[in-house]
Amino acid sequence: MTGRFLSIAWYVVAFGAVARGVSAQPATVAPRLQDARRASAAGDHAAAVRIVDSLAALYPHLPNAIFSRALALGSAGRLEEAERVVRQLGRWDGRYARSALRDTALTPLRERLGAEVARLAERSEGPIARAQVFTVLAERDLVPEGTAWDPATRSVLIASLNKNKIVAIAPDGSVSERVTSGAHGIGSVVGIHVDATRNVLWVASNARYDRATDTSRAALFALDARTGAFRGRYPAPGDGPHFLNDITTGRDGTVYVTDTRGGAVWHLRPGATALERFGIDVDAPNGITSSPDGRYLFVADGDHIQVISLPRGGTWRLAVPDSFNIAHIDGLAYHAGALIAHHPLAFWRVARYQLDAAHRAVISREVIESNTSHSRTSTTGEVAGDRYVFIGNSQIDRMNAGTLDSAAMEPVRIYSVALPVKPAGRVAVALSGRDSVAIFDAQSLERTQTLVVGNDPHEIAVTRDGTRAFVANAGDTSVSVISGVAGGRRYRAVPWYLPDSIRVHDVLASRDGRTVWAVSGERRLVVSIDARTGRVTRRLPLTRAGSWMIADGGRLASLVVAHLEGGAVTLLDPVSGRETVLEGREGEIDAATTADGREVWSVNVRNDTLTMFDASTGRAVHRVRSGSQAGRVVFTPDGRSALVVHGGDSTVVAYDVRTKQRTGSVTVPSGPKVIALSPDGRRAYITHPERGALTVIDVASMTLLRSVPVPGTPDGVAVLEP
Repeated sequence: MTGRFLSIAWYVVAFGAVARGVSAQPATVAPRLQDARRASAAGDHAAAVRIVDSLAALYPHLPNAIFSRALALGSAGRLEEAERVVRQLGRWDGRYARSALRDTALTPLRERLGAEVARLAERSEGPIARAQVFTVLAERDLVPEGTAWDPATRSVLIASLNKNKIVAIAPDGSVSERVTSGAHGIGSVVGIHVDATRNVLWVASNARYDRATDTSRAALFALDARTGAFRGRYPAPGDGPHFLNDITTGRDGTVYVTDTRGGAVWHLRPGATALERFGIDVDAPNGITSSPDGRYLFVADGDHIQVISLPRGGTWRLAVPDSFNIAHIDGLAYHAGALIAHHPLAFWRVARYQLDAAHRAVISREVIESNTSHSRTSTTGEVAGDRYVFIGNSQIDRMNAGTLDSAAMEPVRIYSVALPVKPAGRVAVALSGRDSVAIFDAQSLERTQTLVVGNDPHEIAVTRDGTRAFVANAGDTSVSVISGVAGGRRYRAVPWYLPDSIRVHDVLASRDGRTVWAVSGERRLVVSIDARTGRVTRRLPLTRAGSWMIADGGRLASLVVAHLEGGAVTLLDPVSGRETVLEGREGEIDAATTADGREVWSVNVRNDTLTMFDASTGRAVHRVRSGSQAGRVVFTPDGRSALVVHGGDSTVVAYDVRTKQRTGSVTVPSGPKVIALSPDGRRAYITHPERGALTVIDVASMTLLRSVPVPGTPDGVAVLEP
């Protein structure tokens, strides 16, 4: 075995470790991997294989062990077996297989497996984000860990590892302290749980794992759920070591708490005065939850989930399909026959695992969050009524590394997603160079369908419910209508032909979905189209030239038309046809109105400015130099932010609508042009016609998530709901 066995194997150990500093993999794994490394370094490849084979037999779904087995087999020259193991790693997560092939022990497999593994790894790295921000915690160094739901106050409770306290998030997003720092002698808080029937808040308290000088004894605390008043304290039995981790309760009030360092699950029976060992064998238990009917208890333990039948006392390992892996789970919650699990710093995802009726096997998986800027340290969450609320960027990795610094840390985002989780939407992209529209999965950006439309399609508009899209075919006299095919996720496109050779560049769906507005720069004309029949019902003339883009005026009850050559923005009354012209400068390429209807923001591609007009007076009240070749402007659904796309310097810049100040910027691939927001405003999709690409960014953090090649001159873009 080469020296890279050490570096690569230990890279995977770190990659697969749980977020907090207490490892949730069996304590025997790391020393045995060291033994295998030493044997390999000494040339005793047979001994190395025996060691990793024994680990794989004990922990068949532990990626660290299986990864090391691939390398040991490769070093021993057993390449056929090594290939099977690499393929297994690829089925779990392509990044593991890619890392394995980088080791010189597997060099002979690179030519045969390299391209396939690269595709799997790229797919594994694709970002998925189905939740939206619930609230933002200003206390940046909180290092949130435990989560609980208090139905009495309809509050989400968040426990702090760093501040030794518990905060409550009210339904309106406001934050208050439920348990103050260090109250009742509580130490670093890990798991919390509310027993709503008995009004008890259970708290797992520990010494800080990042401070060797902290000798606080691990204990389970009972507090009043509404007030935080003290009710009881139950120390972990024996001398330890202990790390009380996660908590749940049964229907009878029995409390169950995992002890990761102690290798145990403890329980506290109703009326008991001390914790007792619960009768199951575990190595390094972490997340724990129970079904609401009290029949099943679920314990995340290293590479698997152990299920316990509470009424009958039986226990079994949850079976998992060969295509995915449930190792290294931190937070664990139960909802409607499924488990929601957090894989922080390992597979970087939050996923919902559907169980069979007998609760003996996982039968499917839905990914809620993966590979985003805030999923890497997402440790736990909780079912809160009809939603799942979870910690986003806990920044627990800073506590692990000893680099806590509130000045350098980010505000903590708490996310929420409706249950059951909605299917992913679709992104429609007009390919002006190929007279078609490509349909992509909104999460993975995998292309799912291509629709033939008219000549030179440009802009796309979507109805408010996301079920229909309209495509302006600038190269002919048609508008294409995209709608779903009944009974599936496929779409079809049908043409509407406009009379009198009218060509349109941009389209807009009315708020009620009954009308489609289309604008023609050649004719200086806005046409009204019946959304049901495709018949043109009205023609509204425009005074200024260059009417290429049209937008909804919102509360203004007007249509907003930007005039590139005409140097203005027109507010057009769709009933009377009356025009209100906002004088700008040549190059006003796109415009949109603020949510309150008071201002119209316009971007100028010629002089790189962003101008804010007073909608009532028509006067320019503010103008800023935005960026090179400012081309598009959109407002987030909450109306608080505006995003401006710059084709010249390849940036997307965020502005605060109230202050008109720049709040963030992200550099994207060259030549960005058109932008569309997801319905929740969390993601922005951007096309790059010259480069031939589609990019997605995270709006809250203004970070680039992914960019995929899209041949065919991608232009207009819109988001379709499932």
